[in-house]
Amino acid sequence: MLSQEIEVQLRSLLDQYGGLLRTAIGSQCPRDLGLQRDDLMQEACLRLWKALAEEREIRNVPCYLQRIAASVTIDAVRRVKARREEQLQFSGRFDCTDGEKSDYPQAKDARPSPELVAEHKWLVALTKQIIGGFSVNRRLAVELYLEGLRNEEIATQLGWSEGKARNLVYRGLYDLRARLQLHSRHFMRRCEAPRFPP
Repeated sequence: MLSQEIEVQLRSLLDQYGGLLRTAIGSQCPRDLGLQRDDLMQEACLRLWKALAEEREIRNVPCYLQRIAASVTIDAVRRVKARREEQLQFSGRFDCTDGEKSDYPQAKDARPSPELVAEHKWLVALTKQIIGGFSVNRRLAVELYLEGLRNEEIATQLGWSEGKARNLVYRGLYDLRARLQLHSRHFMRRCEAPRFPP
């Protein structure tokens, strides 16, 4: 199909069903993630255009547009969540309520509770203390991994083989996890409420 024919067909479908598509996107788009409905609408139009270019047979247009709206919205939500997870890196620094810098990430319109900030500072300090006790190579490998580097990048940066980097990261993270769990259990036992006899 020629691109001019596709555009004519797309315009015809959007003239007839554009309101339905916009409503479907609006009803499925979460308001708290900062997604722009116009961007989702554009993505949906692009997918519809691709379907027309591939000459797919669309029997029930309203149903097909509902599916496009759902898949576009789901993909956008996944991208936002993936971006948020990438932003939660070990080395990030954020302003606290008292003007100090903290490694604890904050939401745009909410400050973390003092308990969470204190807990996070304690956890970061404990993690740094544990990693500081590792052998030099294991410490370097784990620190670079926690900064977001992959095993291949760690090996290149430190002049090691990829196997050596992978082994040091694996063993370092295993030790770190075990020691953090040990400290966590100890901390939780200390925080338990005292039990009084009945």
